[in-house]
Amino acid sequence: DRPEAAHGISTSTGTAGRRLTPADVRPYPTTPLYDIATLRTIFLQFEDAGWERELADFHNTDVEVPAVMTVDGRTYKDVGVQFRGASSFRMVPAGLKRSLNLSIDSVIDGQNLGGYRTLNLLNANNDPTFLRAFLYTQIAQRYIPTPRMNFVRVVINGESWGVYLNAQQFNTDFVRDWFKVTRGGRWKAPGSPRGQAGLEYLGEDPSRYQRLYEIKSKDGPESWQGVLFGGCFYSLDCR
Repeated sequence: DRPEAAHGISTSTGTAGRRLTPADVRPYPTTPLYDIATLRTIFLQFEDAGWERELADFHNTDVEVPAVMTVDGRTYKDVGVQFRGASSFRMVPAGLKRSLNLSIDSVIDGQNLGGYRTLNLLNANNDPTFLRAFLYTQIAQRYIPTPRMNFVRVVINGESWGVYLNAQQFNTDFVRDWFKVTRGGRWKAPGSPRGQAGLEYLGEDPSRYQRLYEIKSKDGPESWQGVLFGGCFYSLDCR
């Protein structure tokens, strides 16, 4: 299962994972997607055997590579796949585990997995424990709205790529889970080297906040006005 990457340690070579099919794993059709006691398996099937190079070529673009996804015995067609991350991508050589973003509704409007349209599958780069982000979310969500996180196994074109962190996307699905609505301003505090957003009150001029925060909802005057009086902030990347 490519153990070098699985423990957050990048090396120049990888070990091929074992072959798996949906018949080899236990399905969890009624278990919530982010249940922390469940390790479900996500199967991705790309048409092209050179999928890894294709994903690398389109990294940091808006191009999603289509794949067929199978989870809990159900098939999802035309799922958009991208490599995601900055250092977690650059510091991991080809052939080892890189973080993935899955857009389940990339082509088929309304398609979702357990009520969620986007999956962030993280490789925990430079975290030998593979637990830092997971433990953070378990503690933080007791006090503030925090994206859910658990673990999943990923199989690509029949080969196991091991266990990934499954981090909830900061989108309207997140807002729905915590606030029972899907409308409202959302902002993100960018990480290093621009990580200067600390929820300080900077006055009533929205432009001062626009230099520090990244808008994640509809960009308009009303959204930035909302940041003055509180809103749905996400600072998980500010580590």
